[in-house]
Amino acid sequence: MPIALPLFVSLGLLITMSSLSIGLGVALPAGTQLPIHFMPWGEATTFASAGVALSILPAAAAFATLVFALGPRFDKRVAAFQGRYLILWLATVFILAIAHGFIIRGALFALKASLN
Repeated sequence: MPIALPLFVSLGLLITMSSLSIGLGVALPAGTQLPIHFMPWGEATTFASAGVALSILPAAAAFATLVFALGPRFDKRVAAFQGRYLILWLATVFILAIAHGFIIRGALFALKASLN
């Protein structure tokens, strides 16, 4: 099964997510709390330290990429559902990237508040 395209997209998103996390993690003041859980209308309900908040979704995306990339090697039935498998893979990574975007947004607001 060809996995080059979804692997390339996944790794690109993972590098982007990690770069943003590292950059903001260095720029934020110590002790900054960032939102990690949101209600459907955008209200933050749970907060975590900047290190945890900025690293959890890139780690989840790395794990998902690893599982999806190695999946066809361990389960040959995946080849029968190749199209669905690749769509599920990309959808999973995109959803994690979008969720990470909300955390990055919170980090940018926290950074702006700390500079004022």
